[in-house]
Amino acid sequence: MKPPLMTGVYAAMIAYFVMFIFSIIVMIRLRHIYNLLKMGNTQQAYMLDSVLWGVLGLIFSGLITGLFMLLARPHIKNAGGF
Repeated sequence: MKPPLMTGVYAAMIAYFVMFIFSIIVMIRLRHIYNLLKMGNTQQAYMLDSVLWGVLGLIFSGLITGLFMLLARPHIKNAGGF
């Protein structure tokens, strides 16, 4: 039988690993949006950027990433003229 402390440590390790994987996914999506904006394709960038991804950025990638994703959304919409 494992002591309760070790079970908690294993659970924390698994949780951090899952958060790390989601953080990588959010960063890849953010890089894709950035590249679309650099090419001038604002409509497709706006379609990829959503409030859900901003919230996921807040949860998994940190405060700054999530806030920038949420704050960039209206600016992308205005830049595209739609």
